[in-house]
Order: sequence, then structure tokens, then C-alpha cells
Amino acid sequence: MSTVCVTYPISKKVHQVLGDYPEIAKSISIPDSGRSELEIVRLLNNTHYESSKELLELINTWLPLSGPIGKSILKTKKPFERAQRSAELLLFAHLHSYFGSQLVAPESGGASKCPDLILQSSEDEVRVEIYTPTDFAGFQLVKEYLRAILRYLEMPCGFELRVEAGPKSIAGEWNQDDVFYAYTFPSAEKELHAWLIEFQAKAKAWLSEGRPSSDMVVDGPGGKTEIRVTCEEYYEDSDEREITIHWGTQSTDTQLFFQVGSAEECAWSEWGKKLRTKLFKRQCGGETEGILRLLVVNCSMADTGWPHFISEPWFTTRFDEIIRAIVGDGMTYDAVLPAQIYSKPCFGIPVMINPRRKAMAEAFIKEAGMDKQCEPPPEQSPEEIAKELESML
Repeated sequence: MSTVCVTYPISKKVHQVLGDYPEIAKSISIPDSGRSELEIVRLLNNTHYESSKELLELINTWLPLSGPIGKSILKTKKPFERAQRSAELLLFAHLHSYFGSQLVAPESGGASKCPDLILQSSEDEVRVEIYTPTDFAGFQLVKEYLRAILRYLEMPCGFELRVEAGPKSIAGEWNQDDVFYAYTFPSAEKELHAWLIEFQAKAKAWLSEGRPSSDMVVDGPGGKTEIRVTCEEYYEDSDEREITIHWGTQSTDTQLFFQVGSAEECAWSEWGKKLRTKLFKRQCGGETEGILRLLVVNCSMADTGWPHFISEPWFTTRFDEIIRAIVGDGMTYDAVLPAQIYSKPCFGIPVMINPRRKAMAEAFIKEAGMDKQCEPPPEQSPEEIAKELESML
């Protein structure tokens, strides 16, 4: 399958910044110049964002102890994969602060059933698998790549671009058709990557002959949306680039995803099917005396206005129903714990699948600080909340 490729410039700044992170510097070889697909180069290019600096500091601090988790972040070439591995590293750091050297991130050695983390005490063992599903994956894929494609076009020029994405233009007053829904974006990665590759080529051609006199307008994936790109400024310096994206009014909130319909419908949705596959992989192995198998479902990549919803009573009830609808009588894991793993991890209420491990699971979750509930949104302006959410990524 052809996939969209975004490469990042290896500037002098990359190597200057790399000097601030010695553990990363000695673990990866970055050429003196050219371009790279590595997400770590993207982070090094963007230390003016506090979130990038925080993640680089996290990687540098825990790289020597986190085994394959830290190494995987240095190697990844995909934004989603980088976000997923970063969540694993954050949870490793969280648990290490409670258990120290008892916690390890094992090398799989090619084993099909190997958890992300193992906590070994004198009596019991806890195996933890971390899963970070996306909802509305098609929409999120486009949302993630659109800015990167434009920001890092391989061209000897700079620009300020304004991108407006929304429903196709409809004359007259507002109506329901003016709201575009994330689920109208196709979920097939092959189709989405084909669209992104075509968009990348069109954007490069559009900007190749100087400042365009007209907007670039293309149909979004699935044909229900329209993407309009306006060039507001054009520069000779390729370092001068700014991309502003405005997504039209949309109804995508993950809270609605769980509130509408039945638990069975959620269990057989695309999101539910992904979770089903993960549950039945049983990467923490089968039921074994003295071993607790915990699946942490990290909801930090959910497309939602504020992540605290996983700690609310209605979500606790629905999540429990969904997990039981998926596993039936199967003891795939002993417990499933919803979480929001970003700069300050927080958690929901666990679903106890195996009653024989309930006491063990409750004791561990409390001892590990994994009973910290997510806080409701602060009383702030929309701009302040947007900044707060950005810092969590």
C-alpha cells in the first residue's frame, strides 16, 4: 500500500537542540543535512512548542530504563505511532515513580504474547498492556497529516497558508447539511493515503510558480467536505512557513460516540472491532495463578472537547457494558482500565472481567496511583482551554 510520506528538514537547529538531550543523541544517528522521515526530527525542529520540549525531555530522561518503548519512539516515522508510543512511555514513567526497578519494559524477542510492562514483586506479577485506539480514524488521519504536508513541502520557498475545511458550499441560510460529521471520512487507510498523496502533489504544483492568484479547492476524502487553501503571504525563505487550519462546525465528540445507540452497537463499531482484536490477542497471556493481566485503554487520541468524560458515572456504566459485550465469557484479561495518558495521567473506573482477580486488581490500581480520576474542564476561556488541550498532546 502506498502511504503518504512527510519528511522533515535536518537543519543546524536540529543538531543544536539534539545537544541538549544527550541520551537521545547517543542513541540515534542523524545525518548532518538533508531530510528525514523520523518523528524525532520533527520534534527537534519544533522546540518552540512547549509540548515538543516536554516530550523530548521525557524521552531523554527515560530512554536508558524504558527498553523497547523509548527506542521505538526514536525509530517511528508515523505521527499516530509516535503518540501511541509516547503514551506507553508516560505510563512507564508514572509506574516507575511508584515501583522503581521492579518495573521493566520487556523485549518481545519475537514473541506474539508479550506485554508492554511487567511489574515483578516477591509474590505476585502484574502484566500491563497499553492500547491507544483512535475514533473517527479517517478524520483524525487527515487532520494530523494535512498541516504536516503543507508545513514540510519540499520547496525552496516560504508561505503563510490559511486552510478552511468544512461541508461543501451550500447557498442560503444555515441548515443541518452545514455541519460535517467526522464519520463521513472513509476509514480505509488505503483510500485516505491515496487522497493525501494526491493533495500533497496538488499543493506542491499550486505553489511552484510563485504566489498563487487563486485558492486551491479540493474535495475532501469521501466527497462530503471541501478543503480550501489560501496563500496569504509568499516568501523566498523556506524557513518562513505558517499554516492556519479552520475546521468547520462539526459533530465528532467522542462522548456522543458512547452516548448514542446501545453498548452492543458500540461493541461492533469500527472502534469496538479494534478493541475486540486487542482484547483477544491476550498479550498478557492466559489466566495464571499469581499474575494480574491489566489492559489499559488510553483514550487520549479520542476526538473530544475535554478528556474528563472517562471518569463520569455514565461512561463507567457504558464502558463496562461494551467490554462485557465484546468478551462475553472469555477471560481475555483480568481487568480493563480506561485512561487518559498525557502529561498528567488520569483514569476511569476499571472493568473487572475476572472475579477471581478482582481484589488483586483493586489493590494494585490503588497502590499504583491509577485510581486518580480525571478532572472536569477548568473555568477558562475557549482560547485558554484550547491552549491547555494542546499542552496535553
